[in-house]
Amino acid sequence: MKSRRGFVYMLSNPAIHGQVKIGRTQGNVRERARQLTSTGVPQPFDIVFYCLVDDCVALERELHQQLEPCRTTRRKEWFKAEQDEAIRVILNVLKRGHYRVYSVQGPYRRRFVSLLVSRRRLRRLAGLLLFILLCSEWLSQRSLGVAGPGNSCPIQCSEMAHAAMKWLDLHYFTLLDATGFCGQYNEAVGHGK
Repeated sequence: MKSRRGFVYMLSNPAIHGQVKIGRTQGNVRERARQLTSTGVPQPFDIVFYCLVDDCVALERELHQQLEPCRTTRRKEWFKAEQDEAIRVILNVLKRGHYRVYSVQGPYRRRFVSLLVSRRRLRRLAGLLLFILLCSEWLSQRSLGVAGPGNSCPIQCSEMAHAAMKWLDLHYFTLLDATGFCGQYNEAVGHGK
């Protein structure tokens, strides 16, 4: 299966005021901008934003759906939108955490880097929370006599760790989601009400 890893970019052109082009490439973004400039556009394209993601095809499709009301021509990648408005849409889509973002470039980079940094901090916090949950699960089972003195961790703890790591890998982590996960885990293993 062919990799879908690639760049999603936003270009503007001084000759096409008030519109942006949002597209994707698995090659070089600057080269892509040069290719488009040679197609009869009077001025070269400016690269406003680009990011390297794990699935550029799906991200581009989702962004085009979000910006559909602003599309200038059916089946074209041009949208009548200000750069700030388009960046806001991209940021909101990436905040959901459905895509793994490897890098972000362009003048708007700071908005996205802060998102990635805070996401990284939340993942660290999630790891700490997971450790606390595992310890409390093991200690509660040990105090009930389920875990013997020689046992390092009951089987349910390792199942919980595996489920939590899989869950963290698939979802954008927030503290509210963490409490939701704890409830879902307790129901799944029969510790819930």
